[in-house]
Amino acid sequence: MPFRSEFMVAALFKEAELTGTAVYAVLGSADVLEDATNLIRIKGRNDGVQVKVISGVSFLDLALAEINFDFTLGLQLVLPLAHLQRGLFTKHLGMIVCQIEAAGGTQDAPRGDLTMQFLLNAYEPDHTVTQIWTDGLPGYTTHSRTIPLKDLVRECGETKFFSSLYVPPVKQRENFSAHS
Repeated sequence: MPFRSEFMVAALFKEAELTGTAVYAVLGSADVLEDATNLIRIKGRNDGVQVKVISGVSFLDLALAEINFDFTLGLQLVLPLAHLQRGLFTKHLGMIVCQIEAAGGTQDAPRGDLTMQFLLNAYEPDHTVTQIWTDGLPGYTTHSRTIPLKDLVRECGETKFFSSLYVPPVKQRENFSAHS
């Protein structure tokens, strides 16, 4: 999606050049999983153009509230193709997997099975995970359910597009060796 974001940023700055102002609005927070926002900030700084970002409530805020997350435990925020597929995470911190129905490109169909496979490479099949989703507008109610990882595709199917997944940490075995 970088090409689409770059095009959008170019169009936004052209609009600002022609009319003196432009607005780029997104649902939720402009800072969470929105690569265009960083491109806008960089271009604004490089071109000497004032950029003002007004943040909204992110899906992440709603997801963490739904599971009553304790931040003292630490948290990773990952994407299936950018992080899970490449093993760029640790099992010893909880994580939110965003947009669990990964798609390799804009023309590709969503693939929840990919996320499950990436996770099964690192976690036991019975490791419990919590799927978090909303029912959309107008109510935008947040829901969740906890299931074994091995049942993710069967239980969640394709009905909850762009849902997130909380994966709790694997407990480390305590090492009582004096040489640890």
